[in-house]
Amino acid sequence: MKTSPRIQKNNAAPPRLRKGISRSRAFAVLLSAFSVIAVTILTTGPAHASVYNRAIKNHTTEKCIDLPGFGAPGLQPVTQYDCRPGTGDNQMFDLVDGVDGFLIRSVKSPGLCLDFPNFGAPTSADKVSLYYCQNTTADNQLWYLKRNDDARTAFQLISAKTYYSGQRMCLDVDGFAWKVNDLRLGAYPCSASLSDDHWWTFL
Repeated sequence: MKTSPRIQKNNAAPPRLRKGISRSRAFAVLLSAFSVIAVTILTTGPAHASVYNRAIKNHTTEKCIDLPGFGAPGLQPVTQYDCRPGTGDNQMFDLVDGVDGFLIRSVKSPGLCLDFPNFGAPTSADKVSLYYCQNTTADNQLWYLKRNDDARTAFQLISAKTYYSGQRMCLDVDGFAWKVNDLRLGAYPCSASLSDDHWWTFL
């Protein structure tokens, strides 16, 4: 898996210290500058902070990520359905920090996570199912969360396997903005348009 681009070193000769400035003070100034750069990089990257026991609603279809039945789900397909957050249904999920991004884990079956087929980067033909949680970059269960840049009212769930590739793949609902129950969830190339159905919010 590709990693984030490294900061290229500046090959230019370092500036000479001006008279009257001690080496220790110059070092402190440089250290402060590097700290600002580091903080900027960390805060502008994809978010992957843990979120617990939340329903995840599609911004466009107004349906929630859902699992068949009402009890603890097994190895089953993942769909959208009318939102019923709480303990009565099985639409509650944890976004748990992983080795690279986070896992989307069922609250009622905490050993099962949203998963794409096989192990590679998902394609637009791949559908999401529940599978045993694998917190490893060797599998394809890891995600990044990226909020929209304007109103920050919604976020995309991007496959970590594709985040640094030429084509990011987002969690998407079959069809285009279809408000139909039981449609499968899968992967599709990420779009900036909020009218598409791969933008989500928490309930």
